[in-house]
Amino acid sequence: MAANQINPIRRIIAVLKLSKRVGEAIIQARAIVQSMTDNDFFPSPSPALATVTEHIDALETAQIAAQTRAQGTVEARNAALAIVADDLRDLTYYVQNIADANSANSEVIIESAGLQVKRVTPRTTTEFEAKNSPISGTVLLKARAGTTRSSHDWQSSINGNQWTALPSTLQAKTTVTGLNPGNRIYFRHRLVTKDGPQAWSQTISLVVT
Repeated sequence: MAANQINPIRRIIAVLKLSKRVGEAIIQARAIVQSMTDNDFFPSPSPALATVTEHIDALETAQIAAQTRAQGTVEARNAALAIVADDLRDLTYYVQNIADANSANSEVIIESAGLQVKRVTPRTTTEFEAKNSPISGTVLLKARAGTTRSSHDWQSSINGNQWTALPSTLQAKTTVTGLNPGNRIYFRHRLVTKDGPQAWSQTISLVVT
């Protein structure tokens, strides 16, 4: 049975444009934390905002020390900056997941976190597909191949809202077994590059045979 694509729409992406200037990056990081603090859209930020603030404070202290050019201070500052950058990327992924779950308000949600938005129109070419295997209860998933250093995340759902992670793969395809024939199952995929996980694909559903 052919796969059914469910209403692909223009997607709003959360964008973190962290400044390469350390002083500006610190200001930006504090602004994001402030924007997300007591924000009803974000009940449980990950990582916790208190932890991110501690890391920003440590970065600010390290930046002051680095300006003295004392031995080892620049390296320590760079290490502290990397930690904050990782925190902000994780928060961006968290915000994206919240926005994806509330697509009607996704732009408002992202901007309320102090992040920028990018509008993405789904491509007309097939980026992700699902089809039944000749073996009953088995579905074949296939996505567009990524770079040589990329991997692939896959998820399934029985309702299109709550998702279960499937084993990640290095190849742009996987096989899902043990499904109950007659059930409609939803699938999605995302590419994981050296820069981190990319946006989830459009959702595809099919009735398992």
